[in-house]
Amino acid sequence: MIQMEQFAAVMRPLFLRISQAVCSSHFQVSQRALYLWNNEALVRLVSARRAEILPLIFGALYRNCENHWHSTVQTLTYNVLKLFMEMDSQLFDQCSAQFEEREGR
Repeated sequence: MIQMEQFAAVMRPLFLRISQAVCSSHFQVSQRALYLWNNEALVRLVSARRAEILPLIFGALYRNCENHWHSTVQTLTYNVLKLFMEMDSQLFDQCSAQFEEREGR
C-alpha cells in the first residue's frame, strides 16, 4: 500500500491522466479507469485528499455522464459522481457550481 506522502507526490499527474482515460471515446479505456473506484484502498486515499482530487476530475466525470456514447460508461461515471457526493456534498456542490460557471451553463 502506498503511503499518503507518496500518494500526494503523484496525485495531481495521476488524476489528470485518469480524467483523460475516463473521457476516452474507447469505452474499454473509460471503463477500466472508472473501475479504479472499486478499489477500497484507492477510495480511502481519494477520500482523504478529495478536496484536491475532485476539482481535477469533476469536469471529465460530468461531461462523461452527459455525453459518453456507451451506457455502461455513463452508469459507472454516475456511480463515481455519487460516491464523491456522498463523501462530501458541500465540495461536490462547489465543484458543480464552478464547472457550470466555467462552461457557461
